Amino acid sequence: MRFTCIISIFVFSFMKQSWEATDRRQVRLGQPVELGCTISYLEEIVWIRQYPSQVPVVILVAKLEDRGEIVPRYEHDRRFSGVISNQSISLRIEKVTGADCAMYFCAGKEGRILQFGKGITLLEIAPETHHNVTEDDVMKMKTDVTIAPGHSSVSGTLPVYHLYAAVLACGQVGMICAVVVVHLRSRAGQLSE
Repeated sequence: MRFTCIISIFVFSFMKQSWEATDRRQVRLGQPVELGCTISYLEEIVWIRQYPSQVPVVILVAKLEDRGEIVPRYEHDRRFSGVISNQSISLRIEKVTGADCAMYFCAGKEGRILQFGKGITLLEIAPETHHNVTEDDVMKMKTDVTIAPGHSSVSGTLPVYHLYAAVLACGQVGMICAVVVVHLRSRAGQLSE
């Protein structure tokens, strides 16, 4: 029981830290965006993209040559490129698409130590509309809304952070119940003596 509680606390703490380590950035579809890497002075940077509940995927490996040029070692898509910015290799995405709305991390290896930069979550800015919206349009939009993976929709799916909060709350309730049960059992044992 104690081991399970300790593991649960560790897992929840780790999940909370990973979500807190992510900045949010709004982008317009079709426009370029540059994501800065918070680790610097490494000659090779790996950029990773992750959708909620999916395995992370390497999208760019770029090396900084002695002449100051960035040489791509791997590009998942030609729209992805490395750009020198703030003593590091930033990720540039040309013509952002809906599929680009995800979480991005940079990583680099210094000696035997693997370092990760602060994550950035790309969110789509809703397109502007310039016509009169009727009540029927609003009802239709409520049923037709499409969103980036991992974000809430009108249809009722919960975003990842709501699920995280629910799991965390259940874990806390479980731990409180365990403390109460142990307290009552020890109290009953003391009264019977």
